[in-house]
Amino acid sequence: METPKKIKYLEMIETYASITKAAKALFIAQPYLSKLIKQLEMELEIDLYKTQSHKTQLTYAGKRYLYYLKQMDSLERQMKKRITVN
Repeated sequence: METPKKIKYLEMIETYASITKAAKALFIAQPYLSKLIKQLEMELEIDLYKTQSHKTQLTYAGKRYLYYLKQMDSLERQMKKRITVN
């Protein structure tokens, strides 16, 4: 999955505090979003979110991961801008 998509998906989960509501807002199926996040968690070997009392929150590791994804995305955009020949 591309970095901007990862950022958007994690931000939506954080915003809506629900995988179901995040999926609805993203116009994708909830099982699809859940599967993507689970695959990412397996790849990273960390839990990105936790659900308690019907509320889904990013874990500390999930928040840090999102922070670093944003940093990487910003650096990549800067790099592309600076190396592009006009």
